Amino acid sequence: MRTYCKKRINYAGKCHNSGFTFVEMLLSFSLFLVLVSFFPLGVNLLLSQGVFAEDLQEMEWEVFVSQAKKEIRMSDELMITGDCLMIRMNTHLIEYKMWGSNLRRRVDGQGHELILQQVKTAAFEPVLQGVRIDVSDTFGQGYSVLIRTPVEGNSDGT
Repeated sequence: MRTYCKKRINYAGKCHNSGFTFVEMLLSFSLFLVLVSFFPLGVNLLLSQGVFAEDLQEMEWEVFVSQAKKEIRMSDELMITGDCLMIRMNTHLIEYKMWGSNLRRRVDGQGHELILQQVKTAAFEPVLQGVRIDVSDTFGQGYSVLIRTPVEGNSDGT
C-alpha cells in the first residue's frame, strides 16, 4: 500500500510584511475623520440634556404654582406647621409636604401625588391673607411665589 504524503505549504514565506500601504492609511484616516466629526454633536447632545432638565423643572414649577393658587384661593383655612402646608377646603384637608427629594400632595391623608421632583428645600411662610412658598431645587435654582386668598370684608380691610 502506498502512502502519499501531502506536501505542507508554508505561506509565511509568501507574505510580504511591509506594513500599511498608502491606500490602507488613507482609508483608516478617513474612517477616523468620520468618527471624530460626530464628536461635537455628541458633546452638544450631552450638554443640552442638562438644559432640558432645568427647563422641565421650570415647567413643573409653573404647574405647581397654578394648582396651589387655585386651591389656596378656594380654601376655607390655611395652616402651616413646620415644613407642611395644610389647606382646608370644604370637608377636605390638602397637605403639601416634603417627602425625600420630592414635594408631595395628599388629600385627606390618602394618596401620594408628587408635584415637584428634585427639590432640595421647601419652606412655607404665612403672610397677611396668604402664604409664601420658597423652593430650591437640586440644580441650584430658587423659586418663590406669594399667593393671597381673596380678602373678605368691607373696603377698609376689616
